[in-house]
Formats: sequence, structure tokens, C-alpha cells
Amino acid sequence: LLSVGCITQAGYSLDFKDEECHIFDKKHHQIGSIPHINGLYRLHVPVSHPEAYHVDDRPHIVTPDELHCLMGHLPVDMAKKLVKNQLVDGLELDEESPTSKDQCPSCLHGRMTRKAVSKLRENDASGGVGDQVHSDVWGPATIETPQHKKYYITFTDD
Repeated sequence: LLSVGCITQAGYSLDFKDEECHIFDKKHHQIGSIPHINGLYRLHVPVSHPEAYHVDDRPHIVTPDELHCLMGHLPVDMAKKLVKNQLVDGLELDEESPTSKDQCPSCLHGRMTRKAVSKLRENDASGGVGDQVHSDVWGPATIETPQHKKYYITFTDD
């Protein structure tokens, strides 16, 4: 996500027209544009190290325990339901693989410890757009959205 407030505060300007967001520098020269796709302005950032990324169109087959971890440690039955209802792209569940009877070590650890959140940043902020992205899944909500959704995911560029 890009913050319009941060962009304008840095002296840049934005113009939303013709299904694009045009970005201008302080001298009013266009320095970029972001296309409007399916209701969102999707930023295309060139890959700086293409060898670090592998693109495969085939779905990735995962066990229930792997799915639990990939979905941010959601309860296994909820994660399975998301896959079954085709709300997750690119993943298929290995139905023959049993769910572990043991609790997830990360979930157990998360419930056992209480550590204060540091008021000071432990490391420097990343340098460029998309260098470091944090995500969080929230839910299930007690009240559904008008589209019958109970979960919310955020992505924050550092």
C-alpha cells in the first residue's frame, strides 16, 4: 500500500483520471502511473533480483499443518474451509495427509509468553517500496460484512 498523505507530504502530487493514478514530482513532471485494475490501483514494482522469485502457475499442494502456518496460524478447520470454498488462490489441500494431533509449536509459544512490545524500533526502515511488507489477518468477526465476510487482511509497506 502507498500512503497518499506521505506522497503529498514529500512534495509529490497525484492525479486520478483515465483509469490511472498519475504521480508528478515537485516540478510537475510525471514520474509514474498506476493502473486501476478491479477497483484497486495496483503498483507494478520491477523485480530487482529475478532469480530470487519463482513463478509457477500450478497450485501448491499443502498438508493441513502447512496450511495452518501459511494462513497465519488460523485454526486448521477454518483454513480448510477457506480452501474448500475456493477463497484461496494457488493452494490445494492434500486431503490424504492427516492433521497433526500435536499443537503447533508457534501457537503454543504465542500463548505461553507475554512480552512487552518495544517502544523503539529494533532495525532501520526499509529503503524502497515493497522491500519489507508486513501482513496481519484479523477475524473471525462476530458480525459479517454486507458481502458475508468475517476476516480482514492488511498489508503494510514498511
